[in-house]
Amino acid sequence: MTIKLHFELQERPDNWRNNAVHAQSVYARIASAISKFEPVTVCASAAQWPNARSQLPKNIRLIEMSMNDSWFRDTGPTFVVRKNASNSGTSKPKVAGIDWNFNSWGGIDDGCYQDWSLDCLVARKILEIERIPRFPQSIVLEGGSIHVDGEGTCLTTEECLLNKNRNPHLNKGQIENELNAYLGVRKDGEAKLRLPGTRLAASYVNFYIANEAIILPQFGDQKWDDEAVRVVSLAFPNHEVVRIEGAREIVLAGGNIHCITQQQPAILEC
Repeated sequence: MTIKLHFELQERPDNWRNNAVHAQSVYARIASAISKFEPVTVCASAAQWPNARSQLPKNIRLIEMSMNDSWFRDTGPTFVVRKNASNSGTSKPKVAGIDWNFNSWGGIDDGCYQDWSLDCLVARKILEIERIPRFPQSIVLEGGSIHVDGEGTCLTTEECLLNKNRNPHLNKGQIENELNAYLGVRKDGEAKLRLPGTRLAASYVNFYIANEAIILPQFGDQKWDDEAVRVVSLAFPNHEVVRIEGAREIVLAGGNIHCITQQQPAILEC
């Protein structure tokens, strides 16, 4: 169960049109929608803090934290839960956070921006604020490049983890060993998807799963927006599907709702 959501209000004028004014409004709507189902924390720089506070409901926690950009899924911690903690006979915390290494999706030569020093501190700061143990990791990995089901399965792509601009010193087997150790991955497999047509970033599957809700991007095409709601409703019959209009603003910068959020699991009592 998710008990808390983290994300950051963006402000880069080189990546967001009109100094991110339009995208900030969409971010605020996303935060407001999710806050109806679970606690939400939003991070904002000192310069943007008053702006963020004025757009967010009072029930949303706002903390001052600067980032180089707002892709919290990639730069924030990946939370893990210790299996069978209640039967382990130990009082160690049941939730921890992995602090992956980050290099702006490619480093000096191929990265999206030259200075990512603030992004590298995001996971550590969040874990200290939440008083959750930190597992530092040296391999370069964006949190959004993996998808884990909690049952031993991890989906990822060679394009990210095996790219020469991420971990040139590691081979596939070595990276798999790290994923096994830190994420509890036990299932191995390989799939090669070669779908026809042009790949677009405007994907309806870039949604956020909240407690009892799906926060779904909408792109202004009534036919396909409605179809996405129908399909997702069938896939999640026990969740309310909440439409977020204007999600195209996030797409223009290269991501969407899932990319800007990071869920924090509940710390269950023994």
